[in-house]
Amino acid sequence: MINTIRKIKDSLTQLFFSPQVKDIEETKTAEPEEQKPAYIGVPAPAYLKDDEWFGPAPVRSEKQLEYMEQETLIKQEQAEASESIESDDIHQRMYEIATSNAPTTVQLNPLGGSENFQEGGWQSGTGMNQFRD
Repeated sequence: MINTIRKIKDSLTQLFFSPQVKDIEETKTAEPEEQKPAYIGVPAPAYLKDDEWFGPAPVRSEKQLEYMEQETLIKQEQAEASESIESDDIHQRMYEIATSNAPTTVQLNPLGGSENFQEGGWQSGTGMNQFRD
């Protein structure tokens, strides 16, 4: 029994204190640790606007004022670039072009639809005589 305990002790000593195990441990510690991602959330605004609940914004710094000026210029440029030269009556003109060459569905099939057939005994929506033999 004592021999068995010595054999177990020797095998465990070789297992835990062998040079190969030390190499494995060194490679484990040599690997860089994973970096935690930076805080993920809603970024703070470049400047605060006046708020009816919290009151007026605090005094702005020079950097915030410069940012506001740049933002205003960019918005003005975008507004100028997005302005169209479309006429005010474009929809009417498009309708006239579309209806000038061929009759419309209203001209082909006048309004009324199923209401025109109610006099003949058929009533819309009741399903009466829907399936005839």
